[in-house]
Amino acid sequence: MNILSRLISTIIIILVFLIPLLFITNFDLPFLGDHRILISNIFFDTESQYLQYIDDVSLEIDDFKSEAIRTAIYIIASLWLLVSYVWVFYSDSRKVFRPGEAKKYKSFWLIFFVLINILTLVVCWYFFFQQSRFNGYMSQAQFIQLGIFILLFTSIYYYLSSLFITSSAMRTAVPFAEKIR
Repeated sequence: MNILSRLISTIIIILVFLIPLLFITNFDLPFLGDHRILISNIFFDTESQYLQYIDDVSLEIDDFKSEAIRTAIYIIASLWLLVSYVWVFYSDSRKVFRPGEAKKYKSFWLIFFVLINILTLVVCWYFFFQQSRFNGYMSQAQFIQLGIFILLFTSIYYYLSSLFITSSAMRTAVPFAEKIR
């Protein structure tokens, strides 16, 4: 697979992971019910002192959805794309001539893995927990639960995308990739 097809594959994989999130947070799906209730249950602390002073919580949920959730998803998609493209270019620039020689680059793959997880978590922390307008809507316990989900989701994305976008010569740099063949 040439580099252009791997770059296009990266975009497709990101869309496969993030489009469902956009649907869940923007539309009423029959198996999930009202998306506003879902958003309020996930992101809003019902005992928050800030939410008690809001007249119309559904309008606040719409604002949170458009200002925080969508923006975070767009920034996360950009970060995922950037880190994935850097990995593609980095792995293509390494000269690997013998089988198993790419194993020495596992530490670099791990650095990219940790980097993409930290960047995604920081974006979510800022938009869902620290943004001045919505500060106080989410409890720390809710953010920890959401953070664990975000770390799992991002880890699964990066691992699966690495399997598809890494050149065949560098595939052994991706952990457990040689066992999957």
